[in-house]
Amino acid sequence: MAASAVAGATDDLLQVIRCKLAADRGPSGFDAAVALGVDGRWLLIRCGARANAVLQDVRPSASAVLILSSEQADAVLRGIPIPNPTSAVFAGDDQILKRFVARYLSRRSMVALRAETQQRGVP
Repeated sequence: MAASAVAGATDDLLQVIRCKLAADRGPSGFDAAVALGVDGRWLLIRCGARANAVLQDVRPSASAVLILSSEQADAVLRGIPIPNPTSAVFAGDDQILKRFVARYLSRRSMVALRAETQQRGVP
């Protein structure tokens, strides 16, 4: 993959997540802050009754922090296994991160997510 395409994955992944959050009309199913960092850019995601995200230039304080390289961000965007997964950095509550990844980084549609939350009794 060309270096310029991979470099664009940083902002692309962060923007895709912001769009998913904006489109998600249901509750996230958990209350927490998650910070996602890619090549020095940060997205602070606040989950709760409604999830929202803010781009930041400095590492925010959060319950869970995930740091990816631009190559790993590109893999997430393409829905393929991330290269060199041991180089991804995680800190904080792993259960919060698992819930965040399942809800916002999986390939499931928002309709499927909504149906799943309704089955669990989440309004």
